[in-house]
Amino acid sequence: LLGFENEKPVSINRKGEYVEAGEEIAGLARQISNLVGDFLFDGELIGLEYFVFDILKAQGTDLRAVNFK
Repeated sequence: LLGFENEKPVSINRKGEYVEAGEEIAGLARQISNLVGDFLFDGELIGLEYFVFDILKAQGTDLRAVNFK
C-alpha cells in the first residue's frame, strides 16, 4: 500500500507493517497528495511506475466501505 497521512508518505507491506518508503516512492506519494490530499492506494510498483488497483482512501475519506456503482 502507498499513502500519505499526517503530512508524511507511508508504505505498508503485505503483512500490514509500516515500512520505510524509498525517496522515489516518497516523492511519488507527495505528488499524489498534491492532487487528492491524504490517500491510501493498493497497488504495485513495477520499475518506476506505480499501478493502482484499489483506492482505499482519498481526500481524507475512507472509501473501503463504499460500493462501486
